[in-house]
Amino acid sequence: MIRKSYFKANLKRNIRLLPSILLPVLAIGLIFAVIGSAAVYSVLNSESRAKVKLGLVGKTEGTYLGFGIDSVQKYDTSKYELTFLRLDEETAKSKLKKREISAYLVVPDRFVSDLVEGKNPQITYVSNKTENNFSSEIIKEVAAVISSTVSPAEAGIYSMHKIADDNGFSKSEIRKADTELSLDYISFVLNRNKIFAPEFLGVSDGLPGETYYFCAVIFFFMLIWGIFCTGILKTKTISYIGYIKSRGIGITRQITGEYFAFSVVSATVLVVISVITGSVFEHIPLNLPGFDRIGVSSALLFSFKILPALFMITAFEFLLYELVESSCAVIIGQFVCAIVLAYMAGCFYPINFFPVSYQKIVPFLPFGAAFSYIRQAFAKNISLSGFVAVTAYGLAFVIISVFARKARTERSGR
Repeated sequence: MIRKSYFKANLKRNIRLLPSILLPVLAIGLIFAVIGSAAVYSVLNSESRAKVKLGLVGKTEGTYLGFGIDSVQKYDTSKYELTFLRLDEETAKSKLKKREISAYLVVPDRFVSDLVEGKNPQITYVSNKTENNFSSEIIKEVAAVISSTVSPAEAGIYSMHKIADDNGFSKSEIRKADTELSLDYISFVLNRNKIFAPEFLGVSDGLPGETYYFCAVIFFFMLIWGIFCTGILKTKTISYIGYIKSRGIGITRQITGEYFAFSVVSATVLVVISVITGSVFEHIPLNLPGFDRIGVSSALLFSFKILPALFMITAFEFLLYELVESSCAVIIGQFVCAIVLAYMAGCFYPINFFPVSYQKIVPFLPFGAAFSYIRQAFAKNISLSGFVAVTAYGLAFVIISVFARKARTERSGR
């Protein structure tokens, strides 16, 4: 009975402090919303994406090769990632040295006539010798495509002309066949995405980048949640602990009563934020992978699923206030911990950016497990091992808090 009364007393106190907590939370939430909106606008605006710039040296105007390049540049999805710049060789070399272009291709002067004569002219790919990045790999593929696809297409068209002339076809018949063959080649190039089925594995746990970082924002917000709750979590004085103990409430009951009151308020705030977020996404749908199904009901379900991760993180924050007596020091310490732990868990950079050896141990670290659990909840693929891990770490933090308070009271002689 005394234990329940202590829990209720703490819960009522926390509810009274809740308005002063929600104000800075809403302010931070508004900042996150503005940053997120800017990021979403950047993703949706394809023209704003950084493009690979490729120089093109040689006479391609008025040829089928030039027509094909222009078509790809104007009508193909490649226009969002690749830009062709027609340059002379000296200008191309200068721009390459200044890194204004990623590389350039040199088309031989007799490229077309050699094709007509049945030869196999090569397009030269020029880049910095030290260049070995994603852009250079794209351009190598472009050069290979031009040599293996565009060049044979042009040779095929000119060969068709020669065969038609040799067999006495009229000019109108040749023009008609020319048009049909050209359209076939263009259709092949522009619709090449239909000949394969892409499969996207996602950044982690099957999530694309947008939803991965959405989960990262939630995770980081949980890590700094304790800073807003300083009024609730501030370290209890030795005299207060002694007074409560004299009323028959031991250290263990104190810790559990205070922690569960804090976790109930934290869960309530999470649910409220989920309802607000779900309402926003219902009225302002985002054309991003994974966000098409978010509404109030799905947001609420998601918030309930990630409660174990929330309880684990709030247990850690509760522990920090037990270990550090100064409120100022614990706020600074918690912010530093949030940055470091978020980085280690893959909040800023996906885990696959780290060494393989580190990737193997991250799921077993407390906050790596918590972040992975949140991602799994969003992907609707929660593992039993993930649930057990975050629950075990949460209980461990509460138990350590009990020992920390006992050690503090013993040092004071109480």
